[in-house]
Amino acid sequence: MDLNTVETMSTPTCRGELWPLGPGDAILAGGTWLFSEPQPHIRRLIDITRLGWPPVTVR
Repeated sequence: MDLNTVETMSTPTCRGELWPLGPGDAILAGGTWLFSEPQPHIRRLIDITRLGWPPVTVR
């Protein structure tokens, strides 16, 4: 699914660069759901994969 309403994308490298989040912002961490259906309200994607956080493991 194309996200043709996205105007900008940011890739923060530290937690402090995440904020503030606003209306139209979406956190991208893999993104399978984001790309599964239209998201006309999204204007900015924030890709958190460069933060270096370890993956969550559910046991």
